[in-house]
Amino acid sequence: MSVSERFDTSVGPEYPRGFRAGGLNCGLKASGKPDLAMIWAEGGLRVFGAFTRNCVFAAPVQVCRERLEWGGKFRGVVANSGNANACTGEQGLCDAREMATLAERATGSEEGSFLVSARRIFCAQCAKPIPGDSKKCPLCGGDQPEPEKVAVDTDSDGLPDEWEEKFGLDPKAGDADDDKDKDGFTNAEEFAAGTD
Repeated sequence: MSVSERFDTSVGPEYPRGFRAGGLNCGLKASGKPDLAMIWAEGGLRVFGAFTRNCVFAAPVQVCRERLEWGGKFRGVVANSGNANACTGEQGLCDAREMATLAERATGSEEGSFLVSARRIFCAQCAKPIPGDSKKCPLCGGDQPEPEKVAVDTDSDGLPDEWEEKFGLDPKAGDADDDKDKDGFTNAEEFAAGTD
């Protein structure tokens, strides 16, 4: 079975040329909503990581740190929603590595070329883990905030329209590889680094 047969690639935004994405339900969410996603590129990617400084971190953080330290050619990321894989010890590390390996196999990618991410939703009131689609916490009854809005990228260049407008770029121009302020960094590099 091919990746496109397993992953629903028909839903979601349009992606820049050379990228594919998809999602499916792997059983983490009781609602039956999709809880696993992948985005991958046809070729290698330049990547960087920004990680927590906390001494307690989830297994996917450790796996990504290791892979970025080794360097190499990266193709994509696989992420779940509904299980943060935190405080899970050696089994959690094995699971995170296996998740990345399965994504690599599914896309015909080189070993070590996928990063992995996991997400768990916590109640805004009592800070206990709750189902991701909860409007009220089943434990304390507290209302949950609305999910953040999805960034719009009209020209599919990887730069959100809001960011481009803030820095005087045209959201329809496809200018991610340009250097708006002639400082030696492309617009995409500045966006990724959180600079202007």
